[in-house]
Amino acid sequence: TLLYGGNTQTLYLINLTSNEIADIHALGKHITAIDSVCMKDTGFTTAIGCVNGDVYIRNNWDALCKRYDIFGESKITEIKFGMDNTMLVVCTQDKDLYLLSLNDVMSF
Repeated sequence: TLLYGGNTQTLYLINLTSNEIADIHALGKHITAIDSVCMKDTGFTTAIGCVNGDVYIRNNWDALCKRYDIFGESKITEIKFGMDNTMLVVCTQDKDLYLLSLNDVMSF
């Protein structure tokens, strides 16, 4: 599976086996950072950072995409899940670094 986003303001989920687009999610904002993990308990989780500082979390590619705007208005430059998948690291263009507990973030 491949996730693709960017200036199109749309996130694409591409099945690399069949070379087909499996799903499309329009965010309406330029996507600047993406990371995803497959967790044992909660399944496939994607974190998406945008140019305006918003971060979206999407679990199991459900229609629900939770938005977080606690990072100010600075562009998200990097977003990564921690090695044990309990934390999410978010970096912004104004050089701030945020560490989020996924136990708090995933409770939607």
